[in-house]
Amino acid sequence: MSKKKKAYTFITIVVAVLVVFLIYVFPVQKYLAEKAIDQYMEKQGISEENIAKKETMKDYKSGGYLERVELKDDPGIIYEYAWKSGDVALIGFSEGEIGPGELKLKYPPLTENQKYNQKRFREIPDLFFPNAPLSSFGLHIS
Repeated sequence: MSKKKKAYTFITIVVAVLVVFLIYVFPVQKYLAEKAIDQYMEKQGISEENIAKKETMKDYKSGGYLERVELKDDPGIIYEYAWKSGDVALIGFSEGEIGPGELKLKYPPLTENQKYNQKRFREIPDLFFPNAPLSSFGLHIS
């Protein structure tokens, strides 16, 4: 194999790996984050119609995603959901105040029991095969 062909093959492999990495890091993780945060909000009792403003952004510091939500029935309060590796955390804030202990949030953070009574790791098969049962992937979650 000539040096040019080896160099071309090497560059092609590096570019392909980079493309796959970027597709996973940005669109796929964003999709998983939005879906997990939507499920969290649903458990809190927040409906789509109640959302006045929603903004999703990449959190480069922690490696996850942040979603800032303003609700119609809780004006002046910003609910910030942080997603990382499948876990969602909530912090509420308004001007000058931070945290649920200082604010009266209409929709407080979920307890651990409320948060994790869902079947975890369901999102990955849903992404590619939304109607397939988990057992077809060898996953058996009770």
